[in-house]
Amino acid sequence: MSKQYALSERDYHRVQALLRFFDRQRANIHPDYRRRSIAVAESGLQKAYAAAAAGGTNKIACTLNTTDGAAITVSCNIFGGSALNNAIPRIASGNLLTVWNDSGTWRAIDNFMDVGNC
Repeated sequence: MSKQYALSERDYHRVQALLRFFDRQRANIHPDYRRRSIAVAESGLQKAYAAAAAGGTNKIACTLNTTDGAAITVSCNIFGGSALNNAIPRIASGNLLTVWNDSGTWRAIDNFMDVGNC
């Protein structure tokens, strides 16, 4: 059974004022900024797509920015293990990873956890 909450008239007007404020703010934002991706060049983050399912190491072959982009190898941080095929979250071919270039080594921002002992 879900709880039901009563909203006073005063609180209702406050909520309505906040919604109007956010609508005005959204209207003032330039359209290019609303659609900006997390993978903008200034941040150093890029999108990478797994070229194959995860293997028995902490590295995975990916393509940069598109499914047919430049081939890269991404290193992943795995807590309690060293094999991506034995870690969660699982990586299948075509899965999206967010990566950055760390002095020539591509690294995933996602952390993985070994599940071999579970």
